[in-house]
Amino acid sequence: MSKAYVVSTFDMVNVADLDLLRQVDQRCEEMVIAVLSDELVTSLHGRPAVVPEAERLELVRNLRISDKVLLCTKLDDLPSDGELLTDEESLADRASAVLTPARRSASPELLAALAVPGVTR
Repeated sequence: MSKAYVVSTFDMVNVADLDLLRQVDQRCEEMVIAVLSDELVTSLHGRPAVVPEAERLELVRNLRISDKVLLCTKLDDLPSDGELLTDEESLADRASAVLTPARRSASPELLAALAVPGVTR
């Protein structure tokens, strides 16, 4: 049985997040989603998440695509009994693979809120 941990911010859940989860679901038999804590998001991105961690956790839990959802407060605490997948370039040195979602939101407001390079408010 293959197991994968998908680690991401999942801020303002959108089609890119859904595509990431679909890709991971196709690669493994068991998927655990690790939502980055508010502190880790700020540390990795230099800015806080738009949506607080408790709400991001609740949103991801309600997608019902994974076997388990957990809060990642320390990168060193991530389990090592499966493949570590992410869409976060800042985690490339820790991940088995950095996946690129095939879909991105068409909303300029969403992209600006997520601070995607090249998009202004």
